[in-house]
This record gives sequence, C-alpha cells and structure tokens, in this order.
Amino acid sequence: MQWPWIRSSGVWFVLLALFLLSSSMNAASLEKGGVVHLEDSALRYDLNSAPQASGLFICPANMEVSDILTMAKVDALPIDTTTRPNFKKHPRYCFYLQVRNETDYSNWVLHFSNLFINSITLLVADETHVERYQSDLSQGLEDEHINVIGRGFSVQLLPERTYTLAIELNTEAWVAPPYFALMNERQYRLWHNKLGRVFNISIGVIIGLVVIALLCALVLRDATFFWFGVSSLLLLFFFIIRSDFGIYLLNGPHELPVWLWGWASATLISLLLFARSFLLVGATQSKLYRFFVAAVVLSCFSFVLSFYLSRNENAMLYMLNGVAMVILLLYAGRVKQKEHGRFYLLFMLGWLPVLYSFVRKGAVLSVAPEPFVSTLSYNILQEPFLQILHMLIHFFALLVRIMYLKKQKYQAELQNEAKSRFLASVSHDLRQPLHSMSIFLAHLEEHITSQAGRVLLSKAYGLHSSMNDSFKKLMDLSRLEAGAVQVHREHIALDRVIEKMRAEFEPYARDKGLKLRIHLSQRTLFCDSEHFERILRNLISNALKYTQQGGVLVCLRGRKEHLLIQVWDTGCGITQDEQLMIFDIYSRSEKVADRHTGMGIGLAIVKQLVELLGGEISLRSVENQGSMFQVRLPIVNDATLREEVETPSNQRFSLQFTDEFSSPQLAEQVLTQLKRWGYPVTEKEVNTQTIKRDNRCVLVLTDLGDSSDGDAILEQIKAIKKRFDGAILAVFLDEIARERLSQRAELDVHVLPRNYRPAQLRSLIRYLESALKI
Repeated sequence: MQWPWIRSSGVWFVLLALFLLSSSMNAASLEKGGVVHLEDSALRYDLNSAPQASGLFICPANMEVSDILTMAKVDALPIDTTTRPNFKKHPRYCFYLQVRNETDYSNWVLHFSNLFINSITLLVADETHVERYQSDLSQGLEDEHINVIGRGFSVQLLPERTYTLAIELNTEAWVAPPYFALMNERQYRLWHNKLGRVFNISIGVIIGLVVIALLCALVLRDATFFWFGVSSLLLLFFFIIRSDFGIYLLNGPHELPVWLWGWASATLISLLLFARSFLLVGATQSKLYRFFVAAVVLSCFSFVLSFYLSRNENAMLYMLNGVAMVILLLYAGRVKQKEHGRFYLLFMLGWLPVLYSFVRKGAVLSVAPEPFVSTLSYNILQEPFLQILHMLIHFFALLVRIMYLKKQKYQAELQNEAKSRFLASVSHDLRQPLHSMSIFLAHLEEHITSQAGRVLLSKAYGLHSSMNDSFKKLMDLSRLEAGAVQVHREHIALDRVIEKMRAEFEPYARDKGLKLRIHLSQRTLFCDSEHFERILRNLISNALKYTQQGGVLVCLRGRKEHLLIQVWDTGCGITQDEQLMIFDIYSRSEKVADRHTGMGIGLAIVKQLVELLGGEISLRSVENQGSMFQVRLPIVNDATLREEVETPSNQRFSLQFTDEFSSPQLAEQVLTQLKRWGYPVTEKEVNTQTIKRDNRCVLVLTDLGDSSDGDAILEQIKAIKKRFDGAILAVFLDEIARERLSQRAELDVHVLPRNYRPAQLRSLIRYLESALKI
C-alpha cells in the first residue's frame, strides 16, 4: 500500500521541526529545574532522582555551601552532572533542589542512605531564614539520626511554603551512588524501625547458626564444623560493619584501620580452611592442595599490601581476592563432585550467594545509574539473608557429608573383616603344605649326589625358608587382628636391646656400604620385650632395605610420659600417595614391589604391635631424600599397671550381659576376654536409678542372633534400651542385620560383628573411656 504523503519533503520538514522543538522544550525544562511538590505526607520522595533536582556536580574549591543557594535562586545549573560521583578524584560534590510543602505536616526528615560519605552539610532556606545541619562522622554524632542503612536530618517545612535545599557531600572513599529521600517524621520512624527489626532478626539467625556449628564441632570433634562457624562469624562482621554498627566501631575515618584488612584476610583464610576440611583436600591431591596454599598466601600478601595501599585500592583488592577465592572453591567442588558424589553440588551451591554478594557490590560501585532512576539500595539488609542462605545450604551439605562418611566407614569395616577372614583362611591353608614341603626336602637331600642337584636343592631350601618366613608373618598378623596376642610387661634394659640390634644389623649395613648409628637416652622401659624388639627390628631392617647410600640413624629418647623412637634413613623416600597405604597389608606400591621381594607386611605388623602397646606410629618422608618413622610408646610402671588392673576406670565403668544372648559360645568368649582385661562384668541387672546415683557408665552387651527380620531386631533393641535407660548398648549382629541397622542412626547403638574379634571390642571400650573421660 502506497502512502504518497510520506514522500513530501514538507512533511519531513515538519516532523523534523517538531522533534527539535520537543527536544529544546525538554532541555529548557531540565535547565530551568522546577519545584518538587510535597502533596502526600504518606509518600517517600526520592530527591536525587527527581527531574526537578540539579543533580550532583563537582563543587569548585572556592565555592561555599551558601553560594549554592544563590545558584538555585537564579537557576544557574552547572553544566556537568553525574549519577555516580568519583569522590576519590573529586572529594566534594554539591546538589540543590526546591520543594514546596502542600501538606499539613511540618516535621520532615531528609534521609541519606550512604554511611560511608564522611561529611554532609545541609542548608534549608526559605525567603527569610536559613537553617544549617552538619554531619561529620569522624567528629561524632551531631544533628543527624542514625539508622541501619544511613542517617537522617529532622527539618521544619511549614505548610504552603517553598524551600531551597542545598547539600554538600565530602569524602575520599569509594562509595556507592548516594540516595536522598524526604518523608514526614512519623513515616520515617516506622520505616526506620522496620529496617532495624529485619536487620536484627537476620543477624540473630546468623549468630544462632554459628553457635549451632560450634556446638556440633565440640560434640562431633569435627574441624569442618569449627571452621564453618568461625568463617561465618568473621564474614558476618563485614556485613554489619557497613551498617550503623560500623559508625561506632570505626568513628568514620577517611582511611580504614589496618586491623580491618587483617580481619578481611583472616575471613578469607577461614573460608578456605572450611572448604579444605569439607572437601578433604590433603597434600596427596597436589594440584588442589597447591591452589589452596596459593590462595592462603595471596590473602596474607594482600594484608601486607594493605599497609601501602589506599582505602579504595584495598577495597578493590580484597573484592577481587574474594571473587577469585569463590571461583577456586567452585572449581574444587566440581573436581570432588566428579570423583565422589553429587552431594558436593550442595557445597558448590552454597557459595553462589557469597559470589552474588561480591559481584553485586562491585556492580553497584562501578556502574552508573540511569538519570532520574532511584538509587535506593537495600544491600545492607539483603546481604545477611544471603549469608543465611549460604549457611543453610552448607549445613545441609554437612549433614549429607556425615551420612556419606558414615556409610564409607561402614563399608570399610566390612571390607576389613572380609580381608581378615581371608587372611586367616590363607594362613590355615598354607600351614600343612609348608610343613610337608620341609619333610620332602629333608628326604630328598639324601637322594641327590650330583653338584648341580645340590645347587638346585639349596635354592629350593632358600625358597622354602622365604615362604615359611612370610607364612609366620601372616600368622602373626592374623593373631594380632584377632586380638589373640597378649602383652606381658617387664623391665627392659634398653642398652642390651640396642647392643643386640647393633650386632644383628651392623654387618648387613657394612656390606651395603651404609653407616648405622644408634643413640640412646633412656635406659629402662616397662614393656613387652618381645613386641618391643620386633618393632625396633622391623623398622631398622626396613630402613636398611630401602637405603642404597648414606646411612640409618636410630634414636630412642625418653620423654615425660612416653618413649620416642625415631628411625631416619636416606633412602628412596615415599610419595604422598604411597604414605596412605604404607601400613596396609593389602596395598603395596607397585614401584616398591618391582624393586624388592617380600609381601611388604612388616610395617603392618609394626602398626598392630604399637597399637597393642598403647602407642602410635607416624611417618614423614620426602621422595628421593629419605624417611623418618616415629613411634611413641607410653611409659608405664608396674605399680601403675597393677592399680589399673585392680581398679579399672576407678570402678566407674562396668559391663553387663543381657538374657538375649543367643550364642553361649560367643558369651563365654567375650566374658573371658573382659575378665582378662580387668573389667568388671555385672551379673545383677542395673537399673536407671543405680546408674544415675553412682554416676557410672554401663555398657550393655547383647547378641540378637542371625535374625533376618529387620523390624524384629529394631523392636528388640528398643526394648533393651528402654529397660537399661541411661546405659550404652552394644549389639552383636550378623552382616545382613548390621547392614539394615546402619541405616537407623537415630537408635544410637554400637554394632559389633558376630564373628567375634577382641580387638574391635577393646577399641570400643577404649573409645568410650576416652569420650566419657573415665
């Protein structure tokens, strides 16, 4: 369809003239300014976004605030205005506006939202009178009212009068665009009280969550909850310091104190430690571990730089540092999520509110608002709620993580039991063939007369000896895991033991060109001599075996409560990954297996013997440089040992069997072992009143048989717990029943396998003694 009139040049000329006229009219009205009419006392009037306002402009150095009133009377608007002032470049900005009160209210409040603008001067003038209001936070509170997100001035605006407002803002801080609003005093009070209630409730919720996290850390002895609570508390400080709390703490200085940047570094480091603990990032995961170490170093370096940078530069540095940290944590969570499970997605999700807070803060500080658009921001109120969301998501993630780790622990226990049964079975199956082999070799020797045959026979003897030695180690380890090895303490002359070790290993070290040095500072020890010598022998032989040049140093040092044994070598060292499996019989480094013969169970036996003696073993090693094995054995004298046997746990710990024991053989085994350990077994049933009156800990042992009915087992357990209210319950169950019961954590029952292993029962009793401080 044709529109012939569009082609007319006259029409185009008219349209162009109308456009230019409208543009000039708009420009004229903007230049002329105008008056803001206060027509409704229930409204809040945004002033800095009002079209009638002058807009923020740079005040010349020679201009006084009173000169702004003169400018307003002649409508001499400045040429350049801005919606985002650069106070760092120009620390002084001015603004003016005319308002007419057409309501019946005279009491009004002029509100300024930004608390980081250090100094504000306000002039309110009519035709005959000028009122001056001043707020300088570095000098303390003056004419202003402080609220959560800003400050306000009470001004008198009489009805049916026109007033000129002249404002001077002065600061050197990097601040968000300011916001001015005019409202009647009653509305201001309601608004101020509402903001305060919302803010205080959010802060109270965060503090409550922090307390819960720290209590969980105390009860569960979990460092993850501890760092979660500490980091949340430190992070909360940076939200409340931007509110009115910051005025009283910082006193409004242009430059923030150095300790504040130290607090910021501590916050970033605590967040990193929480994430590292949650993700279980160890030194073995070298890439992630290096990232976390680099982030911690960066936070410390930022604090050092804070001594030399300005307030604005520090703010930018720490904001970028925080964004980089959150991106690192999201990356680490993604790596873990691929390796282990989807619950790490919750960990990643929990950091999004924090990242959003950082990014939005940067956007507010860097993006200029559009003209005539309100710059009112409730960020100070919203940020605590973002932290609450962050904490709730991570609380849920921590609960899921606990369930995951509990399941992993249970599966590991099942695998360990399966390995122990396999080990016992193999040891039993190898005993007879090895014995028969030794008899056959002895009979075969008298039938071999040739030299070549005797060489082969000698090699067969050597192989048999090696197999027999490995078999003995398997048998020893099987007996240790089954709890069948006893401890017979006696006084040991350590110098004799050292001389025996020296005579045994110095020839071997000399043949390899190694130097063996032994230092002793403790002369006697009350311990099991056989187990002690075996620990020392295995550690020394292991060090000499894997050292090709240099030497081995053995140190025995007496401490106040323990004997410290250290075996240093200059061998091939152990990688971080291999250190996790070094004491596990079922895992061996492929590199070591290729270089050396044997089953590699010597260190597994050492660990079992050390734990049997009540000690602990640890390892420090650097690949291609050497290793150091350290053993701590408690120093126990015979008088202390007799006292412990005669009065175990100060008579505050006792055990009781229930009538439900379905296996008399299992009951007899457990009872014999408990009496051998010196623990009293109560035959008379203990009631709740007795437990509370005597302040005792009672462990109730029961055996519910091979029942496959999960509901029946649960009912039996509940009945026993009700009968022995206040006691601790341990139940012997088969594998299927244990699997079902593991999913019912609320029962709070300790589960033991029916294929009785004394070491597990002993471990449970020691754990209870330690946890209850008996």
